Amino acid sequence: MGKKKKKNKFYNYRAKKLDDNFAENLSKLESIEFLGLCHFCKIDIFDEDGEPRDFYDLLDELIGIFGALDNKNKKKIIKLMTGK
Repeated sequence: MGKKKKKNKFYNYRAKKLDDNFAENLSKLESIEFLGLCHFCKIDIFDEDGEPRDFYDLLDELIGIFGALDNKNKKKIIKLMTGK
């Protein structure tokens, strides 16, 4: 049998810190900035009938997309949100 791979605690901590940082910065966005972030992540802001989608639907989809990204792309999104 081969060696068991150790879990990298630092990696998990760093990923959690990125998620926390995203949530904190997301709460500070103005409405137009939030819509811009949705557009950047290719989230449809309008439904099939041309009506604006509910904020919570957009937020849920945005969080889902962010959660599926790797750490490198998560950092890019956070950098975009903070402007740094």
